[in-house]
Amino acid sequence: TYDTAGTTGNVLVRNNTVLESNQGILLVGSLKQVCVVGNRIGFSEGVGLQLEKLLPGTEDVLIANNTVVESAAGFRYWDNGKTPPKRKGIRLSNNLILKSAQADMMFLDSGGDPFNPRGPGEGASLHGAWRWEHNWRETKVLSGNGIYEESWIPIATGDKREEEITQLNRDAKSADFLQPAKDSPLATAGVGGDLP
Repeated sequence: TYDTAGTTGNVLVRNNTVLESNQGILLVGSLKQVCVVGNRIGFSEGVGLQLEKLLPGTEDVLIANNTVVESAAGFRYWDNGKTPPKRKGIRLSNNLILKSAQADMMFLDSGGDPFNPRGPGEGASLHGAWRWEHNWRETKVLSGNGIYEESWIPIATGDKREEEITQLNRDAKSADFLQPAKDSPLATAGVGGDLP
């Protein structure tokens, strides 16, 4: 059922390109030692990256160095309740979220339904539950009464927000599409500095 699963562990999802999908990369259930790193996700109708219904046993999940461009939502947490359950070692680091249609990062209360949200979760509650660092987010500060505005995850202390990120190539026909300029903060100011 949606509430019961065996633990899936020791998984690496790395260096994939996912374009024009309904949903890019989803992690669901009980996860242990899972890395989602270095993926490029573009033009998703729903969401680029999603953590969903994190069950007991979940720990050590790293989502890092991914780029999500022009998707409805860049990152979404989908779970039953308005605040996240206690799970150990969840980190979002060095991700780049560009030009999302709904919200760049959001937390939706599923109400236990895998397809239809009950309402917004408390996005700010994820800051204390997980580790956030050096994510770059192209977004306005969202406020208001709509579900996307209310579910928006505010900018964490270690993250960077700009309404338009101009330090990278946006020509989709170019060989260095979405590559940041080598001397720009986008390329050098991450957790590992200028290391790959």
